[in-house]
This record gives sequence, C-alpha cells and structure tokens, in this order.
Amino acid sequence: MPLVLAFVVKGFGQVAGLETISIYDLVLIAVVSSLLSGVVLLAFTLVMINQSFKKGWDPDNISVPLITAAGDVITIPLLFASAIFVSMMSYPLAKALTLLLIMFSTAALVYSLGSGRMIMVRIVRQSLPVLVVSTVLATLAGIFMGMTEEMLIAFSTVLLLIPVFNAEGGNLGGILSSRLTSAYHLGMIKMGRRPEGETRTNFSCILLLSVLIFPTLGFLAYVVSKAFGMEALGFGEIIFICLVAGLFTTLLAIFVTYYFTYFFVKIGVDPDNVTIPMITSVMDVLGTASLILVTMAVVSA
Repeated sequence: MPLVLAFVVKGFGQVAGLETISIYDLVLIAVVSSLLSGVVLLAFTLVMINQSFKKGWDPDNISVPLITAAGDVITIPLLFASAIFVSMMSYPLAKALTLLLIMFSTAALVYSLGSGRMIMVRIVRQSLPVLVVSTVLATLAGIFMGMTEEMLIAFSTVLLLIPVFNAEGGNLGGILSSRLTSAYHLGMIKMGRRPEGETRTNFSCILLLSVLIFPTLGFLAYVVSKAFGMEALGFGEIIFICLVAGLFTTLLAIFVTYYFTYFFVKIGVDPDNVTIPMITSVMDVLGTASLILVTMAVVSA
C-alpha cells in the first residue's frame, strides 16, 4: 500500500498543479514510515485487545478510536523522520532502493495470492482493492485542503481542527461498523435495506456521542489557538461550526457505514476486512469538505 500511496499522491499532485518531490523519494518515505509505524501499531493493537478482554471492556467500543489516535501520534513524527532520512540519500541510491521495493512488493503479492493459505488469500483479495480505493479517497481530501490553502492559513484554527475532526468522524463510523459487524456475526441483527430497531438504537448512540464530542473539539481548538497566538475565529463561531459540521458528518458516517456493511454482507465479503478502511477514508473526504464548507458559510455570512 505505501507504493500505491506514493504513486497516487504523485499523480494527483501533478494533476492539481501542486509541487511534489521525486517519485523515488515519495516511495521510500511512504515505505519506511509505514513499516516503522506498522510494527509499533501492531504491537499496540495486540496489547490493547488483550487488555480489553482481561478488563471486560468491549473492544468494538474502544479499539478503533484508540488505534486511530495512536496512529496519528506515531505516524506523523515517523513520516517527518522518514522524509529527513530519505532527503539525505543520493538520487541513484533512492532510485535503486525504489526499484528493489517494487520488485519485492510484487513478489510478496504474488506469493500471498498463490500460497494456498485460504485465510491469507481471502484477506488480501478482499482488502487490497478496498485499500487502494481508500488511498485515492484520502489523497482527495489532501488535495481539497491544498485548494483551500489560503482560507486555512487565514483561519488557522480550522486547519488545526481538520485532522482531529476527520479522525473523530472516522472513529464514530468505525465504532458503529464494529458493533454492526459483531452483532451480525452473532446473529443479533439482520442487515436489510432498512435498519431494524437494535441498529437504530446504535445510530442514536453515535449521534449522542457526536453532540458531545464535536463542540468539545471546537472548545479545545479555540483554547489551543489562543494559547499559541494563532489566528482564530470567535468562540461562538468555532463551537457552531464544529457542531453543525460534526452533526452533518456524523449523519453521513451513519449512512455510509450501514450501507457499506450491508453491501459487503450481501456480496459475501467479510465486513471486518473492508469496512473500517473504507469508512475512515470516505470520512476524510466528507469531514474535510463539511468543515471547510460550513466555515466558508459562517465567514461569508
């Protein structure tokens, strides 16, 4: 996936007229940061799930937000560290390493699909196309931010909000997806074109969480921006933007999560393998768009 991400970012960057580094550097940065963060996050995930069962917690309610938060904390510093490390390489070395990585990744993909291990084959076949689509969608969110760069710089509080705002939208969708998938596998609910009573109860819980979470994000963003002397909108404006954009994003997350889960169940794909990456990437796009559009409406009013 880091290889796909590098090529997608390079392609979209050129189409959008954004300045990018060489494809070889992009590939190496993506691969190095992904490998390092992947090792750390895998260990964190295993420990968290083990502790959840020991303490009697429901992993469906805590795994997605905690893993997402850990990913943000770990991945971003590692991404910058990888970029610094790669920038010190010579061009011929970067090119040679990139070609080796492409060959190795291709060989690993062919091996995993032809290994005869049904669990591995099923996970790769079901997850790979979804992860490619997720990569494209997440890149679109970044492109959209680049297109509204002037407004985001003028109102840096909004820029501060975007990563955590998107993360919370994805977290709410991820929690709902985990609960729906677990309930479906246990026979507690049926996935139909119209959600049934127990499913609608889960929807209500997610909406209630959003009413509590998003205004809190606005409050924290306002406090942080003032503390660091950043250009900020008024307190009431920030709270209003977060509440309206957050509710709209949550409604979209509920709709997308339910019907993604329903669709994958209908076509015989295990939702555990595909729904969360799809939801988080879709919410990156929808969350960014919602926050920026509501901000533009409030500023221009």
